[in-house]
Amino acid sequence: MLCACGRDSKSDQAKDGTVRVMVAVDEGITVMPDAVLDLNPGEDAVFTLQFAEGFAFESATCGEFDAESGTLTLRAVEKATLITVKSQTAKIPEEADIRFLLKSTSDDDKASVSGYGFVRDGEQIRVYAGNNRRKFEGWSFGSDGEIVSTDRKFIFKVDRDLAEDGVFIVRPHYSSVSKFYYDANGGVIDKTTDNAKGNNYTRAIVSGNRIEITLTSSYLEKMSCATAFWNDGTFSREGYILKEYNTSPDGKGEAYQPGSKVYAYTGDDSDFVLYCIWEKVSEADFTYEPYSMPLPSGVKKQHAPDWRTDGVIITEYKGNADTLIIPEYLEGKPVIAIRSGAVSNKKFTTLYLSRTLQEVQDGAFSGCSSLKTLYFPGGIWNMGNDAFDAATYKNWTKFYVYASIAPRYSTAEAGAFGIRLSRIISTADENRLVAIAGSSMYQSLGSAYLEALLDYDYAVINFGTIRMTHGPLYMEAMQHYLGDGDIVLFAPENSIYMMGDNGLRTSTIRDMECMYELFQHVDISKYTNVFGAFRDQNQENSYKRAPGFYDNVAGYAGMNAHGDDVKKAKAGYVGTTGVTYNEAYYILFSSRYKSTGEGTWKNAKDQLDYTDDRYWVDINTSPYMDMMNRIIRTVQADGTKVFFGFAPSDEYRTFDVAKNRDWLAAYDKLMKETYCFDGILGSCHEYIYNHQYFYDCAYHTNNYGRTWHTYNFYTDLCPLLGREILYQNGEVGTYFEGCLFEKDADGNLLTSPKFPVEFLSGK
Repeated sequence: MLCACGRDSKSDQAKDGTVRVMVAVDEGITVMPDAVLDLNPGEDAVFTLQFAEGFAFESATCGEFDAESGTLTLRAVEKATLITVKSQTAKIPEEADIRFLLKSTSDDDKASVSGYGFVRDGEQIRVYAGNNRRKFEGWSFGSDGEIVSTDRKFIFKVDRDLAEDGVFIVRPHYSSVSKFYYDANGGVIDKTTDNAKGNNYTRAIVSGNRIEITLTSSYLEKMSCATAFWNDGTFSREGYILKEYNTSPDGKGEAYQPGSKVYAYTGDDSDFVLYCIWEKVSEADFTYEPYSMPLPSGVKKQHAPDWRTDGVIITEYKGNADTLIIPEYLEGKPVIAIRSGAVSNKKFTTLYLSRTLQEVQDGAFSGCSSLKTLYFPGGIWNMGNDAFDAATYKNWTKFYVYASIAPRYSTAEAGAFGIRLSRIISTADENRLVAIAGSSMYQSLGSAYLEALLDYDYAVINFGTIRMTHGPLYMEAMQHYLGDGDIVLFAPENSIYMMGDNGLRTSTIRDMECMYELFQHVDISKYTNVFGAFRDQNQENSYKRAPGFYDNVAGYAGMNAHGDDVKKAKAGYVGTTGVTYNEAYYILFSSRYKSTGEGTWKNAKDQLDYTDDRYWVDINTSPYMDMMNRIIRTVQADGTKVFFGFAPSDEYRTFDVAKNRDWLAAYDKLMKETYCFDGILGSCHEYIYNHQYFYDCAYHTNNYGRTWHTYNFYTDLCPLLGREILYQNGEVGTYFEGCLFEKDADGNLLTSPKFPVEFLSGK
């Protein structure tokens, strides 16, 4: 049940600036003292609920209900809201019954019974600690009991002797990860930088050589990890460059590149501190001359506040260090460029490009065949693939990308993809199911629903992005985060970028802006157009958007903490939401996948010609097949299971030739025989749905389609995991955030949206 409305006006606010919050209640509930509050934006709305005999709290469309005090709280109100509260008939206790209370501190805590109810002595109860935005410590009985279990899913028996005044309390415990520190570690702090001043989601206090960081509650509603300061000069040390942040002052702890996700948890009461790690620079090793770079055409000054018009260009490197560090400044002037041929035939194995660089000319590094590791600032305006020659590329495998400019997409949909990586990092103590694909996954998975169907044995993380980015790169990076007991569910749309194409694109760089650290966990030598993709992204997009803050990713309203799309447009059938249906996507179900030419499609006649090699390639040939199988085996090496699933497909945009039993069976066989997945989820036919269950294109289900698509995953996963199918669709609940269950007038679940088998031709 969802309902949110405001006053009878076009604005959420009254003329006096206040916003109104109202509570509508079911039978048996009274709101005290009033069901209507007018508040200033940002204030909390607090109502007291009184229940008549025989009635109890069941649910509220928003807000937090505390069973002990009977208060319903909606925090930080920003717009007019109607809260609908539903009641349930309370069980009248028998003499032997005990009142059970789950002392929840989060809406994400789940129990097999309501927040409170009556249970019998010895009755078995199951609870689950679902809040992954704080570190889970364990469960206790009573108000101040000791930890009795550290398992997130806790099954226990009620013990009358442990009840307090007839109430048996079980309490989940979490530790706070909202505060941590930066230590300049020999450097100095510039208090005037954007990072040091803080923002809407991060409070920063500078004291001596440290900065205390506090993450706000609005940030922690979605994000469990902070994002390390981008390298904006907040920390500096004369004669050195900032290499990284580290949990140890000697650099032997866990390292974080600027812009990386940080899970600030120590496991005890000690402070979590990130120390600046410095690398000394030898200015005498370089020759240089003055160089000017006017602000590029089309770039506004406010969009490039750190642009350096005047500086120096390095003309020659004369040293022979094993680690070559390009300095930020030479005699006090910023190093903004490296000339073609400036670094030739050197034996360094590690190269660090400084944050001040704006241009690296073609041929700048040639004959440097010992290079293995590159530290790269993501904001370089002009550095193409030809900055290195073939010899320099020869042994290069490790790629550390750090944030050298403020993010441009942190508050956009692409920036919010960092929520997924944050959740992967913070659920390391759980078994995880990471679903990787394009936007079909992002739009069409109910992660909380799938968690419940799987009895909370897995934390489900939705790693859907868009089909024009490189899903296999995300999957390859998972070998660093996942291991034995974890699952990758790979369910791509039919785009070559999802199925083994190795040429990076601007869209990949854009979507990885808030999770650059993924690059360091892949073999970069297997990918092409690396620098070209960064250059195109910076020139076409990054420097033409206003800069923001990396922590502002929590402010994107269209995504929940699991990574699911929760925009209101998904609540209705196609054609009823005001969203235009995109006719451009046609689905073939064969080895022919959409290629780089797809952007040239103009009309249905072009779209239907799937034999035209300008638009299609065969993924069961090299290099696509080889790339995919290499990545699958890489992830499997540490015990992670990798399953293939099918994207939801609109029958309205499925080629007529593919609506054939034999054709679809051949596609199932192709996936089984071409790739080394640990298993295939069902059959592609089961994932073709009727047109009405989509909302704006052939891969984006509405919430009704999302429900069935998620349930299909569940029923097809269970046999692969050796599990019984225990639940019918809707049995574990009727609402999960962004995932509705459709019922008929009598309250019965409607039938599946699957495309009828009888409409298929063939055998």
